[in-house]
Amino acid sequence: MRTFKSRSVLSLASGITILAATVAGSAGSASAATHSGASAVDHQIARQLRSFPGGTRVSGNQIAYDGGSVVLEFPAAGQKSLATGSTSHGCPLPTATHYAGWACFYDGSNFSGTILKLDLAVWANAGRVEFSKWGFAYKTSSWEFTDDTGQANVYGGSNFLWSTSGPTNSAYVGAANDNKATAAFLIYD
Repeated sequence: MRTFKSRSVLSLASGITILAATVAGSAGSASAATHSGASAVDHQIARQLRSFPGGTRVSGNQIAYDGGSVVLEFPAAGQKSLATGSTSHGCPLPTATHYAGWACFYDGSNFSGTILKLDLAVWANAGRVEFSKWGFAYKTSSWEFTDDTGQANVYGGSNFLWSTSGPTNSAYVGAANDNKATAAFLIYD
C-alpha cells in the first residue's frame, strides 16, 4: 500500500511540475511578445531622440518637443491610432481651456502610423513650419486638421501640395502628394 501512495504522490508531483513548466513557458512567451512590442517602440523613440535631440519622452509612445507644442506619437507594430473622446484619429480637438486645434500628419494612410502633431496655438502664424526639424519630411500619407477657423497650406519643398481650412481631414493625400510634404504654413484667425 505504501508503494502505491508513493507512486501516486510521485505522479501528482510530476504532473504539477509539468503544468508549472507549461504555464511558465506560456507566460514567458507572452511576456517576451509584449516586451518585444514595447522594445520596438523604445527603439523608435531612442533613434528619434538621437537623430533629433531636444525632445522629451512624455509617455510610453510619445515624444514632446518645443514645450509640448509638437508631439510625435509612435504606435506599436500593427496598432492604428484610435480616436478617443478628446481626439479625432488621435489628433487633439479644441477644448474650452485649449481653444486652438491641432494639425496632425500621419506617415500611413487612413490616419495610421507615426503622427506628427502641431499645436496651432503655438505654430499658427509662425511662418513656414519645417517638418524636417522633427524628422518628418517626406513622410505624410494622411492628415487631420481639428481647428474651426484656421488654415493650413502644405508644401513639398517649394511646391504647393494642398490647402485646408476648418475641421477636416484626408485619409490619403493621393499618389501625387504621398510622402512629399516637407512644411506647412499654419494660419489661425
